[in-house]
Amino acid sequence: MNYTKWSFLIGTPLVIISTAIALLSIPSIGCRTGLYQDSCTTDTPATNANQLETEEARSDLSNSTVQKDTTELRPSTEEAFEGQQVPSVQPSEAIVTSNEGFSFQLNSCTQESDQVVCELVVTDEQDARELRIFSTAGPTDPESAIVDVDGNRYEADQVEFGGRDSYSYIIQALSQGIGVKAKLIFEDVQLPGDRLALVDIAAASPVEDDSFHRSFSVTAQFRDVSVLR
Repeated sequence: MNYTKWSFLIGTPLVIISTAIALLSIPSIGCRTGLYQDSCTTDTPATNANQLETEEARSDLSNSTVQKDTTELRPSTEEAFEGQQVPSVQPSEAIVTSNEGFSFQLNSCTQESDQVVCELVVTDEQDARELRIFSTAGPTDPESAIVDVDGNRYEADQVEFGGRDSYSYIIQALSQGIGVKAKLIFEDVQLPGDRLALVDIAAASPVEDDSFHRSFSVTAQFRDVSVLR
């Protein structure tokens, strides 16, 4: 009987102590009692707000750093073309005129030193006929010429037509609707500006008996033509 009494008196406190230790080992209870204060985290609304602001500040700093690095690596338009030759802008539209069923498309007139070269395309829109283009021909033949804005007239020194060249004229057979390139070359030209008052192209086509002795004149004139340099 005495043994049972002493076992009860000793065992009961031990059970209470063990239960208390087990309860204190739970993090939420231990943090409230202060036993594990060093390892506890208090998730209060204020703390959460502070953590959120800190994370946003770090994100903004990271984004600004990336943007700055990208901006520094991307050159400006002027820097990208520095040291490079930018292509010049050419005229977007050619000048076209027609006479006697022939169309003359003046693509450009270019001056280099004292030489002016006018390039064109000739097309027989009406039939398949021959065409003669003159540069500086005989006394009775017409000649192609240019006139500057001061009224100075320069006769053509050479003509190229259909892949051939001559200092007088060239006869070329044309197919209907097919353009053929031609070129007039003027030497010793001193232009006062970058425009021509007139480009006059002298040409002729034979009549139905294919005799140039009975040809008709085909004149193509272009006014106020810009000169590329």
